[in-house]
Amino acid sequence: MNPRHLCLAGLLLWLAAVATAQESSDTPLANALAIDYWDESRFAKFEDRVPFSVDERRETERLVTRLASFDRRVFYNTPAISVTTRDLLVAPEKYRGQLVRWHGQAIEVMEPTREMREITDVEPALTCVAQADGSECMILTREVPDRWQSFALESEPIAVEGIFVKLAATAGGDIVPVLAAPRLEWLPTQWRPPEVNYGMSVLGILGFDVAMLDNVVHRAPLVGGETATFYQLMSRLKDTPANEFIHWAERHLPRFRDTWEADAKQGEGKRRRLAGEVLRLADKNQYSVAPFFNTPDEQVGELAVFDGVVRRALRVDTTRDRDAMAAGIDHYYELALFTGDSQNNPLMFCVLDLPPGMPEGDSIRQPVRMAGFFFKNWRFSGQSADGSEGLRFAPLFIGRGPLQLVAPEKQPIWGWIAGLGFIAVILVLWLLGWQRSRGDRAFAASTLARMKEPAEPMDIDNADLPGQAE
Repeated sequence: MNPRHLCLAGLLLWLAAVATAQESSDTPLANALAIDYWDESRFAKFEDRVPFSVDERRETERLVTRLASFDRRVFYNTPAISVTTRDLLVAPEKYRGQLVRWHGQAIEVMEPTREMREITDVEPALTCVAQADGSECMILTREVPDRWQSFALESEPIAVEGIFVKLAATAGGDIVPVLAAPRLEWLPTQWRPPEVNYGMSVLGILGFDVAMLDNVVHRAPLVGGETATFYQLMSRLKDTPANEFIHWAERHLPRFRDTWEADAKQGEGKRRRLAGEVLRLADKNQYSVAPFFNTPDEQVGELAVFDGVVRRALRVDTTRDRDAMAAGIDHYYELALFTGDSQNNPLMFCVLDLPPGMPEGDSIRQPVRMAGFFFKNWRFSGQSADGSEGLRFAPLFIGRGPLQLVAPEKQPIWGWIAGLGFIAVILVLWLLGWQRSRGDRAFAASTLARMKEPAEPMDIDNADLPGQAE
């Protein structure tokens, strides 16, 4: 090849490499960090395979604090690199300073020590020790799931998106990757009441971060960080048909009933009445709406299924909502469902799809069966049963979509008249036939009997009485 061509090819390759490097570093997160001088030269000061120095720990604490201050939208357009523990152990230089995504099991969360508080100039982070494939990872983070405080942490499935800092040597001589992250994602897969209800375990299997439900505020409209949680949960339902959620909820109903049985027997006042209502409907293979109205904190994330009538179905466009677009949601449908036990109060369902042919509008009557995950007790402006306008509250569920139930066709009045007329004719004919057969029996009893020979006398002592067994 011509030397000039070789030089030109080499130049093109170099330019392409430079462009790729610039493209990989030119992300919203990288730009935000660069404002605080978190660039390649600063990350290069971390030394691998040795214990954390005081300066390194102080710097990592500052990084965690900075990450926690960013708006979540900074992370939306910054794709994380999926890594394993082995990837980080083998090539730490490749991932240092990069946003990575790591999956494992959290086994311990440690509060900052007094010494740590003394050496840092910011609020020190929590330290989460996690493991995957027999290797440990250390995560410094500002936030862990609230529900972890109510049970002993053993091995909780997690995911984390954070900045890889270094490989640190522990006191026991192990080498562990260190990540700085604003928060942990919790992906529970086992039903463990009361900390993990059935719906949460389903969501964890679907890959939804159940810790996001910690931000839910009841008896309020959608506020603050709830919108990101709302759309992320909805997004996780995309790949599962509506009838699957219905099936899962129906299968769980006996266990849902069992969680209320003790309260039905030993509870007091309102709690006992509430439990009694849950059991009454569960014995009819139905979920009660009462817990979702009265004990919303306990039901967050729970999966339930209801039969009822949808009186309103409206399409909501979300193309201007960043949280929705980040979750891949450009619209959803808001349905007002009324059940037999909701006492003319609506259950609000937000679903991805409607079945073909289902009517839409403010005034419809469509019988449906619908499953959804309870999100919150939602405050909205609406009309009450007496027609007055004001603030109202309703359980808000997020679901995949409804299944239409076919309502029985109304029989016209002329059909009833024709049917009753036919029955009357049958009765007249039967009466005429009965009268005729009665005359025949009388004739047989009087005239034909006299033509027979006299019967032998009956031995009353040995005869079978009517109804007596032989």
